[in-house]
Amino acid sequence: MTALLSSTTTPLHHYEGLNCRLVIEWWGAAGERPVEVRDLTVQEAKSADEVFITSSTRDVQAVTSWDNVAFEHGKVTKHAAEVFEAGWMDNLDP
Repeated sequence: MTALLSSTTTPLHHYEGLNCRLVIEWWGAAGERPVEVRDLTVQEAKSADEVFITSSTRDVQAVTSWDNVAFEHGKVTKHAAEVFEAGWMDNLDP
């Protein structure tokens, strides 16, 4: 099984933030399932089992609905949040 971390293709060009890069880096460093990073169409994204966003204020945040499409707050999203939190704790720079 592959975890697909992606942005949707929008008129506003994708901006990869620091937390997104860290989730990808720490996910791989933890030896987790392979990650494929690529742009998705909105339709592809809406057909996903789980969707989450990363941001500097929310870290890893589950998306539970989008345009009346419901998404599960499932194992991958929860695990991505755990990997992110553990990564921060392991990389504190006092």
